[in-house]
Amino acid sequence: MQSAACGRWRLFSMREKRPIRRVRTGLWPSRRRRFCAGCCAAWRKPRRFPSFSPWSRRRGSASFVAYNFFSGDEHNFLNETAALLITYAIINVGSTLVAIVGKWLIIGRTRPGRYPLWGVYYFRWWLAQRFVSMIHLKWFQATPIMRIILRCLGARIGSDAVVCDFEAGALDLITIGKGATVGGKTQFANAEVIGNELVIGHIDVGDDAYVGTSCVIGHDAVIGEGAELTDLTALPAESRVGAWEIWEGSPARRVGEVDRAALPDAAVASPLRKGVQTLIYAAMLVLLPPITLVPIIPAFYIFDNLSDVFTTLFSVNYLYVLPLLAWPTAMALIAITVLAIALVRWTVLPKVVAGTYSIHSWFYLRKWVVALATELTLETLSSLYATVYMRKLVSVDGSQDRQGCRDFDQFGRALRPDRDRREMLYRR
Repeated sequence: MQSAACGRWRLFSMREKRPIRRVRTGLWPSRRRRFCAGCCAAWRKPRRFPSFSPWSRRRGSASFVAYNFFSGDEHNFLNETAALLITYAIINVGSTLVAIVGKWLIIGRTRPGRYPLWGVYYFRWWLAQRFVSMIHLKWFQATPIMRIILRCLGARIGSDAVVCDFEAGALDLITIGKGATVGGKTQFANAEVIGNELVIGHIDVGDDAYVGTSCVIGHDAVIGEGAELTDLTALPAESRVGAWEIWEGSPARRVGEVDRAALPDAAVASPLRKGVQTLIYAAMLVLLPPITLVPIIPAFYIFDNLSDVFTTLFSVNYLYVLPLLAWPTAMALIAITVLAIALVRWTVLPKVVAGTYSIHSWFYLRKWVVALATELTLETLSSLYATVYMRKLVSVDGSQDRQGCRDFDQFGRALRPDRDRREMLYRR
């Protein structure tokens, strides 16, 4: 039986051909409460740009302001470049710190329970979620920095846990055990609106457990030690997955037991190696985003000079010919970005051999650097998707056509983790 909240009613539909019946789940929140909640949201919206604007808008606007402030006859090219890079680095680090501090000031540690829709606690939870969304968790995925960030936000993360990008309703009510793995695009649905209530609960993932890609886990669910959720599994609320069990499907159901003997040995590394790699990850997260901004500098330079040419020759303000100036500027930005990706790809990861690599290996670290650099430039190159130019773009990264088909991810190759993500399988 499946249910869906629909206003003041809950609709239940059976798999069989039966008529839908309606069951009351409570009254709507009062008009006064809804009016107050709307006023609070409206009060925040004018302040959206400085605090909660999308990452791309904040980055581009601040970079353009910094360029205009430091450009001119009294500043040289190096000063302009340094201003852009430092501004962008401050935005990245500052946004993360503001998000963490703001979350704790607004709601503190989230309390499980049921709260009235549009109430005070609902608004505090909603506002705290807006602060958390300022952190680009996808940049930190599958790195030691991800564990640090999540702990700062209140989550309980065990040592050597590998966590990819995910979404959560209440981060500080999530527990991920030692050596566990959480795949990409996972949904921790431990905060949801049911009828006229906001329901918040815990989610526990045991030691050495594995959560596959694009899984959904409901509130108050428990995944036992060594258990496995296969890809695209939807685990309902209040479910209990036993130790070393395999569940799959939507809704999830038990399909077998984990073969412990077939599991690979855990990748090991000395504390010194882990500490050095953690520092390198942190340094790359600070340095790489500003470096990927470098292609914007010559684009701004072209735009600035073209505007001067139009102003001098035709005695018109450059704003009147802005569409004409934007076209060569955008083309230059895309071309320089493609060259930058190719340079990073063939400098950091010049040769790839199919095989199994430890997540503590230097190969994995170099692979992650290329992945982050590619991810940071996807916004600029998104206009090339589904065009004839995309074939050339992925060829620059080393992809090869096979009978007219193309199988690739960001790098033109498939990078897949094994069951417990202790090692990475790099395949063609």
